[in-house]
Amino acid sequence: MLTIPFYHYKLNNWREKKEQLLDIVSNLSFKSNDKISDLYTTYGDVNQTSSKAFKILEDDIRKFTTEVKYSGEIGADVWFQKYYENQFHSPHNHGTIGYSSVLYINFDKRIHKATRFLAPFNNPEGNEIEFVPDVDEGSFIFFPSYLNHYALPNKSDKIRIIMSMNIRKR
Repeated sequence: MLTIPFYHYKLNNWREKKEQLLDIVSNLSFKSNDKISDLYTTYGDVNQTSSKAFKILEDDIRKFTTEVKYSGEIGADVWFQKYYENQFHSPHNHGTIGYSSVLYINFDKRIHKATRFLAPFNNPEGNEIEFVPDVDEGSFIFFPSYLNHYALPNKSDKIRIIMSMNIRKR
């Protein structure tokens, strides 16, 4: 019947990749440009970060593009987000551009919450359908960019760090 494509990968060599990604994060300037949720992001900051992160994750991204039968050259916008205590991300989507992703870099499932997804249709009773994937640090999820999603407030003083990406055919 009606399904929404959703892909979940556990990254190989996670400790090494995490260290490399956190090294990138440590050299970035984060800004708070979302007046509602006040999260810290590098979204819109065009620099070498995209190519460095893409190179680290190239094999993992290739698994996804092979599974969805993307062929040829792809484009990707990459950014990072930090969630300090009480910060969240309000419901949003990335438009109809292809697929988006979330990679959980600094994430403790005992205290942090995974991204929540809202189906583009309601159940027969008229209620929203929400999906919360079971993720761990090093989980890399891909979903249609049009899918509304959000992050609940971080209720811990331990920072939550993710990397997001929009992927499309060129």
